[in-house]
Amino acid sequence: MTKKKKILTAVLALLFCAAAAAGIGYAVKKTTSGGTVIVIPADTLNYGWYTGGSGESVDGYVATDATQNVYVSGTETVKQIHVREGD
Repeated sequence: MTKKKKILTAVLALLFCAAAAAGIGYAVKKTTSGGTVIVIPADTLNYGWYTGGSGESVDGYVATDATQNVYVSGTETVKQIHVREGD
């Protein structure tokens, strides 16, 4: 292998590693960033035909490493609360 090919191989390997690291970093940031969470009443999910509307998904994991504040406007009413603090 000539010197040029060795340098080219090393540069391409470094570029590949940098691109892989950037992709992993982006994926981690995208999946762990706060963002908005869709709140769906559980009783609407039991019909077998729920599609989630505009691309939402109801698949995933429930984790206790984050909290979410829910703010209700003056025209909305909370009828039931199905969780307790600490659940």
